[in-house]
Amino acid sequence: MLKFSVLISLFFYLPLFAQNNQILTRDLTPEEIMERNKPAIVSIWYFTRDFYDYSKWGSTNKDTVLLSGSGFIFAPEGLVATNFHVVAGYDSLFVKTSTGKFYNATLLYIEEKNDIAILKITDNEEVDFPFVKLGNSDDLKTGNNVYAIGSPLGFEYTLSQGIVAAIRENEKVTFNDPDTWAVTENIFDKVIQITAAISPGNSGGALINSKGEVVGITTYSYGFYGNLNFAIAINTLKRIISQIDFKKLEDIEDEESLKRKIDNIYTTNLKVARSYKSKTSYSWYTSKELDSLMHTDTLIIHKDSLNRIYFKKAEQFYTICIDLKPDVFTPYKELFELYIYTENYPKAEALYKRIKSQFETADSLINTISYTFADAYISNKEYEKAIALYERLLSFDTSNYGIYYNIARAFEKWGKQDRAISEYKKLIRRDSSYYEAYIRLGVIYYSKKKYDDAKYYLKYVRNKDDFYGTDVDLLYCLGMIAVQEDRKTEALLYLIDLKYKYLYEKSDIEKRKELERAVLSMD
Repeated sequence: MLKFSVLISLFFYLPLFAQNNQILTRDLTPEEIMERNKPAIVSIWYFTRDFYDYSKWGSTNKDTVLLSGSGFIFAPEGLVATNFHVVAGYDSLFVKTSTGKFYNATLLYIEEKNDIAILKITDNEEVDFPFVKLGNSDDLKTGNNVYAIGSPLGFEYTLSQGIVAAIRENEKVTFNDPDTWAVTENIFDKVIQITAAISPGNSGGALINSKGEVVGITTYSYGFYGNLNFAIAINTLKRIISQIDFKKLEDIEDEESLKRKIDNIYTTNLKVARSYKSKTSYSWYTSKELDSLMHTDTLIIHKDSLNRIYFKKAEQFYTICIDLKPDVFTPYKELFELYIYTENYPKAEALYKRIKSQFETADSLINTISYTFADAYISNKEYEKAIALYERLLSFDTSNYGIYYNIARAFEKWGKQDRAISEYKKLIRRDSSYYEAYIRLGVIYYSKKKYDDAKYYLKYVRNKDDFYGTDVDLLYCLGMIAVQEDRKTEALLYLIDLKYKYLYEKSDIEKRKELERAVLSMD
């Protein structure tokens, strides 16, 4: 996905190039446009930890500063306009000016709908910055000359020339996130379609008319479809400027403004964390069981590397959300789900303890993740811990028969069959229609070779009019019992039922094959 660039300036400030009270009446040359605007054009950078560097033999991790996109200064105190997606998710931002100097910057305001963000240079040493002049995008006509300035692919201060191809209002745009390829949709108030070339890194840069005025913010392009490039109309930015008190936003003593800034950063980081989580979940199981050092499939190795990167990024951004709003449950829950899904049980356990401590009076919230954690303990064969969690949940809701079933199932998987039988029977006494408990009792009795007891529970379910399932274990056990009792026709009927059932678990497929072999071996 493309990164975009923008140049903007407050329309009521003295423009950078209108020096000595000269009024420009002619069109500027491309050289003049670059010369007069360059001091106010900037690039946007961000700090990242554990960056995977493939530039040397073997990848290495390092902390570094990376280019994210472009922007421009629109007020002498160092207010910078860019695209929201250029700064989304980054809590350490830097602005690099045409002098080559880097400045720290803080996010003041975002309007996600129109993909606009406003930054403030924080270490300006009380100096006035050069700034651009904002034009009037309503004056643009199809065919007008325009110029885009930005840092495509890191080539700073690149100028491209084109014309206004069309002007579109309420433009609905669907594109992919530049890092995760998750689908994103925006409806912009007004965009300018241009033929001036833009590339990744132009995001947030300035679109300038022939008078040298910024009339748009270069924002996105449709790759592989020819020269389809778009910029946000600058009047959208001017509307924001006229409505926002930037002095108030900068005042950290203003609790309301500080809360808004925290909310903006939190929302941004949560959105990015969810994108990385989604990407991790999508392909985790394609490579999780493979040792990429031993595997020769380059696609699998690539996926494994990406999965690890996506996981670390998701974890990083969820952690930022938790630090920003430690009393909000959502990022804890979603990070916990990520740990469980990727089988990072030690991290899940540590986070679970933190959640219990942080939300010790909110039992309903803790219970929502306790179910997930108990299931994860069973998957990890830590049955005692799973049962303890289920019993805790049962103390809050004795009418939830699913918990009784899970406790019995945990004992069964633990190998404590007699205790499992006792727990399943307790459940049946509470709810005689809980057919899964009957099936599990039948399976246990079959494993004990108590075929009469097994048939009793399994056929009880099989003959129920309101049982619509075709449980694999039920068919397998009844079929194998019929083989043992030399009832070939009955065994064949169970096999046919099992043959028509779609199976994807390896263990279920093996049961079907075993029953088939057993039936074929009968005289």
